[in-house]
Amino acid sequence: MTFDKQELEFNALQYANNRSPMKIEKDAFQLTPIDGGKEYSVNSNEILIKVHSAALNPVDIVLYNSAHPLISYMKGGALQGTGRDYSGTVVAVGDSVTKKLDFNVGDKVCGMYTHPFGKGTVSEYIRLDPFVDSAITNVPENVSLEVACSWPLVYGTAQIMVETAKVETFSESSRVLVIGGATSVGRYVVQLCKNVYNVKDVVAICSASSAETVKSLGANSIIDYKVHPNIFNPVSEYAAEKGKFDAIFDCCGNGDLFQDLPSLLQSNSSSYLTIQGNKKGDYTVASMSHYMKSNLSMFPRIFMNALGLLGYNYAFVMTKPGKWIHDGKKNIELGKVKIQVDSVYKMNDFEEAFTKLRSNRASGKIIISVE
Repeated sequence: MTFDKQELEFNALQYANNRSPMKIEKDAFQLTPIDGGKEYSVNSNEILIKVHSAALNPVDIVLYNSAHPLISYMKGGALQGTGRDYSGTVVAVGDSVTKKLDFNVGDKVCGMYTHPFGKGTVSEYIRLDPFVDSAITNVPENVSLEVACSWPLVYGTAQIMVETAKVETFSESSRVLVIGGATSVGRYVVQLCKNVYNVKDVVAICSASSAETVKSLGANSIIDYKVHPNIFNPVSEYAAEKGKFDAIFDCCGNGDLFQDLPSLLQSNSSSYLTIQGNKKGDYTVASMSHYMKSNLSMFPRIFMNALGLLGYNYAFVMTKPGKWIHDGKKNIELGKVKIQVDSVYKMNDFEEAFTKLRSNRASGKIIISVE
């Protein structure tokens, strides 16, 4: 597909800095002349996607809260977008992409946008370099275009956690603990451990209200954190009765188990992986600086782990592009992992969507329908 104008205008949800509200603003891409300037398209290494839907993640609030006016000034006053996940239709493909990658006009695709201070995905169009932005795949055959935006970032985080723990090497009697089993990432960790890697005993920490949902995804046992404000005692009792854990996945931020973590793990090759740190995130105030200050004790632990002084493996996990995007598509199509959606909002109702996200009460992903 080509365009008859060099400037492609569209609507996008954007903001100047954390002192200004998010607004739906007019934005534009400058396209590249082709065929002697008679038509316009994307650069040779790019694809243009007409966005159908975008999903929200806690990181969107963290990035907004971190957008100090000085950052906006350093960017020349350029507005920043929001949204990491997307689904949509490919409407233009560069020559290099056509020759080297399997993307064509009309393809239904979904993926993770990898530029934290970029334009974002709550936008009518996004332009990507698939050689760099490799977290993109075709929409799973058994999933709607709307729902397809909801899984990439959280699934990718979960798979990287599981792979870092080397779950594929666990024995037939393996046992894992998932702290925050009802979170979006936690739900995928539970499903991957049970349905893809066949972990025998998956123990999840969540509230009683989420217990049946988490069990339906593969958890064998539930520990209710609302009954146990400090989870060390019930986890320790479970380990003493049933056996220690091969891995612990912290999907929400918790430091309760560090008082005697080696007593809960099978061996010094067992892992404790976290995506949040020692404290649960408060999305009303969360920013990068606030997050780092509240998790200072995490950094000595990372350093000691690098020196082999902890007696277990410890890692802070972040999502990055990789083969997980294609593994996720396959696992969704095979029914090994199920997508969890909380609610869908129209683009004009984005404020309600962010209010729900900040409430920390969403059961699954929050989707914004852009189209």
